[in-house]
Amino acid sequence: GLTAYCYTGGYDCPPKTLTGSVRDDLIYIPEVIGVGELAIADRRAPEPEIKDLAKACIDSYVGGMLANKPGVAHIHVGDGARRMQSLRDLMEKHVVLPGNFHITHIGRSEALIKEAVEMARQGCYVDLDLWDRDFSYWYQVYKELKGPLDQLTVSSDASKGPPADLWYEIKACVLQHGFKLEELLKHFTSNTARALKLSRKGHLAVGCDADVAVFDKNTFEMKHVISRGQILMKDGKLNFINRPPDSRREFDVYGIRKEEDSKI
Repeated sequence: GLTAYCYTGGYDCPPKTLTGSVRDDLIYIPEVIGVGELAIADRRAPEPEIKDLAKACIDSYVGGMLANKPGVAHIHVGDGARRMQSLRDLMEKHVVLPGNFHITHIGRSEALIKEAVEMARQGCYVDLDLWDRDFSYWYQVYKELKGPLDQLTVSSDASKGPPADLWYEIKACVLQHGFKLEELLKHFTSNTARALKLSRKGHLAVGCDADVAVFDKNTFEMKHVISRGQILMKDGKLNFINRPPDSRREFDVYGIRKEEDSKI
């Protein structure tokens, strides 16, 4: 039931790929939807040459066009003094679409988040991670700077955080910091879907994937989870679909639709 995609490459630029080029990875590998994380202003990778950074981003865009995929360029911004200077140079010297850039780790400093707000105003998507559990602080800073809220996403990326941290952070922001759920939710759902150009994700509508999480409105405890129409959790218990035939484990199985049942 779960949906999983990946980027080709990593911190280095030119990026290492599976087929020899970013464009071909997008064309020939179904799961690849973009390039990243391309690192700038970070001690763990050399600052990329602008022409190399431009080629990686443009190849991702063109590969996406040819394969009918997002073709996103995912940018990792470190804590170096240059901050987003390489991106500004790229956009000044090359014809690129700001909406194709997804820039992460913007909550490292106030100087960096100010630059992120400017990038978001140009149409880039910017991302706050959950490092040090300080999302609520940086979210408030972003709002005070009048950053475009439709361009802001939240990820569990930093420190290899588990995806469950996203839910824990929503819970903490509402129950402990007083944010409204209806204000927060889009940064974790619909904004991310738009940033990654996944039109079937991030909202509930006819023809879209049936991804639903149901929780207690008072305690925020998760009750039910449906992914692409498959029930993965019911009444707080995990539902293991397609149980291995040789497994001796005890499973509680719910919601498996029989072939003769009418389609929903």
